[in-house]
Amino acid sequence: MSKGLRDIVHQLSEGRFVAILMDQNAGSSGLLMDFLGYSASHWKGVAKLSLRYKVPIVPGFARRADDDNIVFDFFPPILHEDWTDSEENLRKVLEEVNAIIEQQIHKYPEQWFWVHKRWKYGYDMFSK
Repeated sequence: MSKGLRDIVHQLSEGRFVAILMDQNAGSSGLLMDFLGYSASHWKGVAKLSLRYKVPIVPGFARRADDDNIVFDFFPPILHEDWTDSEENLRKVLEEVNAIIEQQIHKYPEQWFWVHKRWKYGYDMFSK
């Protein structure tokens, strides 16, 4: 993990893009927040990188179009250069990212391929 983080920071310092999946379960070390109406554990890393190194988060999604081509949808960058990487600001950034992810899931529900327990550490919707 530490080598991965060093590589990510190096790539960002070189002006390169880094792609990170955001809808993954962060386990017990994550930040518990709402996701699609249920409490879920969220990775803080993307928000931390953005706030600490002042790099934008550019939400992007790949989806299959009706003609079977792959379409990439990108959204305006999320960047708060004047914010510190406090827990409160991490939550605010992740809420912005989540809003876009949820919007895309609601717009194209058949495109979201989910195979893990996203809500395992917040609320297990399948245990009821």
